[in-house]
Amino acid sequence: MTINKIVDKNEFSYNQIETLLDYQIINDLLHKQDLGLIVVDHNYRIYLWNGWLEYYTGKAKADVIGCKMEEVFENICKLRLFQAINNAINSNMSAILSQVFNKHPLPLYENEDDKENDIRIFQQINVKPIKTVTMNLAMIEIKNVTPTIKRENQLREQTNTLSALMSENKTRKESLETILNNSQDAIILIKDNYLIDEYNIVAEQWFSVDKKTINETSLQTYIPDFKLNEKAEGSGIYTISVDNKNTHFDVTWKKIQGQKNNFVIVIRDITKKMEVEKQLFKSEKLAKATLASITDGLISTDEKGIIELVNPIAAELFNVPAKKILNHPIEKLFYIEDEETGKIEDNIVLRAIKNYKIVSSTENAVLKTNIKSVAIPVMATASPIYNSSNKVSGCVLVFRDVKESRQLSNKLSWEATHDALTGLPNRRLFIEMFRKVAESSKGNNENVLLFLDLDRFKLVNDTAGHAVGDELLRQISSLFLDNLRNSDFTARLGGDEFAIILTDCSVKHAAIIANKLCAAVKNYIFPWENTLFTIGASIGLTEIKTDNFTVSEVLENADAACYSAKTAGRNRVHIYGENKEDEKYKKTSSMASKINEALHKENFILYKQAIVTITDSSTELHHYEILLRMQSKNGEIVSAGEFIPVAEQFGQMSSIDQIVIKKLIDYINTAEFQNNKVRFAVNLSGASISDPLFLVFLTKIIEENNIDSNTIHFEITETAAIENFEKAIVLINHFRSKGFKFALDDFGSGMSSFGYLKKLPIDYLKIDGQFVKEICSNKTDFAMVSSINYLGKMMGLKCVAEFVENDQILEKVKEIGIDFAQGYGIDMPSPL
Repeated sequence: MTINKIVDKNEFSYNQIETLLDYQIINDLLHKQDLGLIVVDHNYRIYLWNGWLEYYTGKAKADVIGCKMEEVFENICKLRLFQAINNAINSNMSAILSQVFNKHPLPLYENEDDKENDIRIFQQINVKPIKTVTMNLAMIEIKNVTPTIKRENQLREQTNTLSALMSENKTRKESLETILNNSQDAIILIKDNYLIDEYNIVAEQWFSVDKKTINETSLQTYIPDFKLNEKAEGSGIYTISVDNKNTHFDVTWKKIQGQKNNFVIVIRDITKKMEVEKQLFKSEKLAKATLASITDGLISTDEKGIIELVNPIAAELFNVPAKKILNHPIEKLFYIEDEETGKIEDNIVLRAIKNYKIVSSTENAVLKTNIKSVAIPVMATASPIYNSSNKVSGCVLVFRDVKESRQLSNKLSWEATHDALTGLPNRRLFIEMFRKVAESSKGNNENVLLFLDLDRFKLVNDTAGHAVGDELLRQISSLFLDNLRNSDFTARLGGDEFAIILTDCSVKHAAIIANKLCAAVKNYIFPWENTLFTIGASIGLTEIKTDNFTVSEVLENADAACYSAKTAGRNRVHIYGENKEDEKYKKTSSMASKINEALHKENFILYKQAIVTITDSSTELHHYEILLRMQSKNGEIVSAGEFIPVAEQFGQMSSIDQIVIKKLIDYINTAEFQNNKVRFAVNLSGASISDPLFLVFLTKIIEENNIDSNTIHFEITETAAIENFEKAIVLINHFRSKGFKFALDDFGSGMSSFGYLKKLPIDYLKIDGQFVKEICSNKTDFAMVSSINYLGKMMGLKCVAEFVENDQILEKVKEIGIDFAQGYGIDMPSPL
């Protein structure tokens, strides 16, 4: 067959195929062939697909034309077939893929059942080359040879049957001997007076007799108790000693038809069978005892859900005698309901049987026998039973009464989501509830969040004790509930902080409720012994709108509003957005959160800036001051001026100082430092100076790393030293005794600078940069710097000028006689 069509090897379209098979008569002829026809190119792309293939694959011509063979036949055995296609296209060679050597190369099926079970038709495949004007193709002919294969198999079976019949056509005696000798039982023919006439090999072996003597010997010689009754057939159990062991035999006999006193005796050794039955009996007794003793209720059913076995616990659980439950449908006995939703579950036993898998009840399942019955909290599991054919033959249902454990679980769940002191929801449940309300607030729903902080509550704790403070919190919590709507949600966040969610409430109405609440707290008198306590409440109010804010931003807004209410005088309501302080507090709080995250991950970077010795003619490096930068989670570098004030406000400086010390000592322990030894000055905050634990930390880390006192000295700001004066002296004396030096930083900024200076045991005096940077243009600043330097020299201290930003300032400090200089005019800060 020649197909006159020019086909681009790199491009294919269905219209080209229509042109390729231009003549309708050829198209119909190919489509109606009683064999499959496929035409493919060198890329195995399909150009022709006839009706025979549509039938055996279920894939229409329009769906496969243009597709590759492996896309159409997902499980194709393509090694031999694709080799034949390549040979046809490239070498003009034809090939036959015989069914004998290439079984079922293509996934072709007679029907859907065969397809599901992957029973393919037997195929013979011919691959032939086709040449067009512009390209070589290959045509694949597929013949269904399934009928031929089946006929061959039938013929083979018939041949085998004939051969078997011929083999069986031996003499009757030989056949009988073969059967008898292959039997596992002893078979004996007896005649008058129990005399043995014929016997098989098994009988000869069991009774250990000589072939010459067994004939004409009475069977009773070997089985003394054996007797025939008057019936033509019968059986009995006999025990005899064989090789000094008791062996149990099941003896059956049957009269030979037409012969008066001749019988066939079959003797079967049942010793092992009796032992197995004995073990089974013991196992059955053990199983019954186990079922009676386990604490779970157990029911087994057949494959239709009819109850076959019930243990005592299950009968007790249903309050019905076990005998009345047996042989009844399982679905008539009980039903399982979800305690929270009231929804009745489909019977789990029938579901397990139907779906061939284990089915368990829901987490909140309760068992009921009828509508009025008591609901019993249970955990139930239905497991299908499989027979030897892997079919479900029944089901086992196990019930466990979980009333006590569920009560305990509910109690633990309540305790996990509620405040033990007041009984109000705790922070965890509040966050969960708040997120739900925030989600529902997208759109027109009006919801409001109140953050409430009690005023003067600390006074009650400090005056009367925490037990009294706890009682006050309980009473105030009840007061909140009395002044709020039933739909409102109140939670204790911790300490004297509360949060209230007002649902379906405008900001205007929420302000009325908040002011009413504020007045109720203010007017509440709490008597204790001879004292009357009064407190107040600062309330921050914000609308819950997640269209413009995230959930966390709404919480921050309420917190900022509460802070504004406190700073404005306490015992009042503040609505978020009424002044600029709200945003300022939010930014501060946000920075505190960033600092906490940086502390957790130690995302701080050490910088250094040189401090040089200055003379008339030159400057020389004396040591570096360690400066600090924070790295945010997005990689942004945050300057110390942005985060240090916030860290001081939120009590984070001592932790930051510890990280700085650890990072610096890690650097000192590196080879880079050992090759180029320099000295460093490290700043200590007021929080670290006043913290006894910091002194312990600093002592320990210096001793563990054997830090030379010439490597590090410490700087303390004048303000920090004055505010923590006594503790500063203790810390300075402790480390100076170990050889470490101290500098007083930012000197001159305090009102009492000169008064405290003579009391502090320091080595360096760093003059506040606010005086140094204007020294060239401001005579007062020049006089101030000169005076501080003169005073320092008189006290034996070395002086450092900060903020030396250019050569003019450097020349001035040289003129004054200052020992060291630091600033952008000397060295720009750089990473350590």
